[in-house]
Amino acid sequence: MHMIRTLCLAAILAALAHAGAIQFVQEGWSGGGRLNVRFDAADSNRDGVIEQLKLSLFDAVYTPPAGSNIAWGLGDIQPDAFFFADLDNFLIFAANPTYSLVDTAFEGAALATIFDSQLFPIDSTSAPAVAEAPEPAGLAIPGAIVVLLFAARPRRL
Repeated sequence: MHMIRTLCLAAILAALAHAGAIQFVQEGWSGGGRLNVRFDAADSNRDGVIEQLKLSLFDAVYTPPAGSNIAWGLGDIQPDAFFFADLDNFLIFAANPTYSLVDTAFEGAALATIFDSQLFPIDSTSAPAVAEAPEPAGLAIPGAIVVLLFAARPRRL
């Protein structure tokens, strides 16, 4: 029984090493917009850093107060232009045919700018990124750990 519990716990811990979906919002744009960023990656070498090659999904959507949303996908990230350690330390540079996004944070100081195709800045913010609440599915692994810990408790007669 102990071996089964150990194997189950090892499998759960290995699943936790996967970064999973990360979502954050950045507000405080001079034009009053909002940036939503979502990506999914596996931290296969467990170094705590997500680089571009580890990404399996990337979406960034800037919503201005008036007008159409501006979106970037995984294919819009420029070469060697994605790095994410945490919300205080990251770099994103993505460009589609119409707009570019440069979003950085270093030791908590954030700066993000959206440029048009002529590299004219159309909006910027220095507001820090804020994590969005985890999706209910994201709570499944921690819930499984709690269940296993209670199930693995020695029973007294």
